[in-house]
Amino acid sequence: MGAKNIISLIILGVIINYNSIYGQNIGVVKVIVNPSSAIIKLDTAYLKSNVPFKIEPGTYTLKMWAPKRQLYEQEIIVVKDTSIRILKTLAAAGEYVKYTRDLKRYRINRFASRFIPVTLLVSLTAFNIKRQNNLSDEADLNYNNAIEAQVSYYEAVYLDEIKIYKNRFNDKKEAYEASISSFSKARVITYGTITIGALVSWHFFKVARRLVKPTYESKTLLSNLNFNYQKSNGFDYFALSYNF
Repeated sequence: MGAKNIISLIILGVIINYNSIYGQNIGVVKVIVNPSSAIIKLDTAYLKSNVPFKIEPGTYTLKMWAPKRQLYEQEIIVVKDTSIRILKTLAAAGEYVKYTRDLKRYRINRFASRFIPVTLLVSLTAFNIKRQNNLSDEADLNYNNAIEAQVSYYEAVYLDEIKIYKNRFNDKKEAYEASISSFSKARVITYGTITIGALVSWHFFKVARRLVKPTYESKTLLSNLNFNYQKSNGFDYFALSYNF
């Protein structure tokens, strides 16, 4: 077969294919929707995303819907030998948006009620215990200094030395007594923090358990089921079909 014959066959095939699409009294509708799993319905006909659909000229109602998305509806006019291309991203349903916000708020509240009081309790307890230990060490140091000053005071012979060591002993004694007082207060604060913190943590833990987790149930606004009235051979009947 010569090159001219091959070219002629290709041209003939293109012409035949063109006539099969545009040589008839039809138009073409192509819908590209996000999500691609959305249900697309053109009057009673079902379309697939990004797949051309041949249809007779006229005015049609295009509907698109997917779970958790809003129902989209548009009127289109199909003209003979014309291709219509529609691009659409379905917006999230208002109830689903509210559900996601409520769910986020629920998770934040549950986390805060469960862990923030406990975290504060542990942090404050650790701080108070550290402070209590520091005061205890300070009291021990002041006690040893007071004992040394007392020994020096008792061993002093001259009047000037006795007066100096006596004053030093009194100062160390007062410092020791102040350290003991601060240590006792710190211990009370520590025990009080643990007690109150435990009660508050338990209360908020029970609050967290009483929180109600939001739920969402998608409402079907467009179905693959099609229920049509048809007439054939003089009989009227209803046809139920499902679009796969």
